[in-house]
Amino acid sequence: MKKVLIFACVALLAAATAEARRKSPGAGYVKDGVFYDVKYDYSFTVNSNWSDRIRKNKENYRIVLVQKNYGIPPHYQNAEVYTLVPRVVVYMAETNMRPGEFVDSMFSRTWDSDLRSEIRKEFDFLNEQDIVPKGRNRLEIGKNLADIWEGEAKYAKNVQTSASALGGKRVNSSYGGTIVAVKNGDKMLVFQVMAEKEYYDSVLAEAMGMIKSLKWGEAGATDEAPEPEAGGDDEAES
Repeated sequence: MKKVLIFACVALLAAATAEARRKSPGAGYVKDGVFYDVKYDYSFTVNSNWSDRIRKNKENYRIVLVQKNYGIPPHYQNAEVYTLVPRVVVYMAETNMRPGEFVDSMFSRTWDSDLRSEIRKEFDFLNEQDIVPKGRNRLEIGKNLADIWEGEAKYAKNVQTSASALGGKRVNSSYGGTIVAVKNGDKMLVFQVMAEKEYYDSVLAEAMGMIKSLKWGEAGATDEAPEPEAGGDDEAES
């Protein structure tokens, strides 16, 4: 009798888990090197050197791209874990602001909103303390108005180079960061690119290649993504 009850509980748990996964579809899918957003109907290429972590469709964060073969700065050769892994974080906002106004609001010390607070949760660069602006450009990506902002954030870390090292060493360096906001109607697609300064230029070049491939209206917007391909890494994050 006890075995029957255990099997019944396991079956119910499995069914509940399957139902929960069914009700939490991914924000999109990657097919043939292209990410398709099933809700907001846009797409862009994903380089083979980047892995994708697709978020849940109910979230405004849509996908996070992580560089696979990233460089290790010389000061971290004996402590690779301290290296910032290059990331591209993608967020969708609904707003009437222009791209330039939107980017400025993210750095404002006086203006606050739920949207700004939400974006700063995973746009790590916005939370750095010592940010130095490096320039900005206004341009079109596809047929859409965009604003590209670049900056540098200095940091200092105490690095433990080995388990037996006493006190470690002090590292002073910086991160490079870019925010790209692209407007399409009342939709603002926002990208954050961030990397160690030694590799920032090459990381940004790869990221901008993906961002500039952005196309709207080709993803076939729907409420659900198709099942991920076998062996792929495009499942929604749990």
